[in-house]
This record gives sequence, C-alpha cells and structure tokens, in this order.
Amino acid sequence: MRKGAPEAALLYAETQASIAKRENAKATGEGEHALRDRGAGRPTKRQLRDIKRFTGA
Repeated sequence: MRKGAPEAALLYAETQASIAKRENAKATGEGEHALRDRGAGRPTKRQLRDIKRFTGA
C-alpha cells in the first residue's frame, strides 16, 4: 500500500556513513553535473522548425 513521504521516512534510520557521504557530496559539488543554463541542450520544436526553414531541409 502506498503511503506518504513523511510516514515512509519514519521507517528508515540514517547511518553515520550515509550522513558523511551526503555531506561530502554536497561539499564537492558532486550533484551539480546535471545543472545547465536555460536554452542549452537539445533544440525545442520551434527552434527545429526555424533551423529547417533556414537550411532549406
């Protein structure tokens, strides 16, 4: 049966090792690889249409 996140959090206990690992990841910026500037990455549908119109493809 599905329950809410606050109730599920009561079922787990965080160890000292996991706390240290989380703090180390925060200090080293380990999770920042997924951040990107807005507009960077794959073109949107609108941009693809503009590219096709510009290149004549």
